[in-house]
Amino acid sequence: MSDGNGQLLLTPADPWQVPGDLPGLLDGLARIGLTGARLTGETDSETAWSLGERFLTLVTFLGCSPFVRIEPPSPGSRAFCHVRALGPWAAPRAWISRLAGAPRCPACRKRYPSVTPHFDPNLSLTCPCGRIAPLWQWDFKDRGGFGRWLLSLEDIFPNEALPGDELMTFLANQTGSSWRFFYLPPGGGSRGLA
Repeated sequence: MSDGNGQLLLTPADPWQVPGDLPGLLDGLARIGLTGARLTGETDSETAWSLGERFLTLVTFLGCSPFVRIEPPSPGSRAFCHVRALGPWAAPRAWISRLAGAPRCPACRKRYPSVTPHFDPNLSLTCPCGRIAPLWQWDFKDRGGFGRWLLSLEDIFPNEALPGDELMTFLANQTGSSWRFFYLPPGGGSRGLA
């Protein structure tokens, strides 16, 4: 995980989906310029890359003078902007920001009064409106999500950057499904809990 400013995470909208051709998707991310060289010292389950030559075209940074650190500040540090692939896992994992508010019901949009700190994706919640839905269907807005496989853009402060239309369209076309994004702040929160 990032020890920097936070993460911008992208995952298929269906948390059970893993892209069918992961090697092809990863090659495509390099081809469109999101990713550059593979970073050394990474494990097979957490593959990471430096930024590609079109990263700043595919990801829009907001504000008047964003600072994007593209090199580690010290040997072994992960506090610099890079891309990491997380997963795949047998079941979706919850990635909920410690700053997330109560999630909204997928039917009536009312907030659920309280959620277990374990964020079990298989947990079903019953809204006062009567709708029963698994936790992954509830709306955490841009402060949480669920997935079996994610792309993590590391060292990005929440709401500092947005994935551009070109990147989101590429992901949808490559996988045949829509994608979503959300943020984790520095220190994360309930990341990766199954």
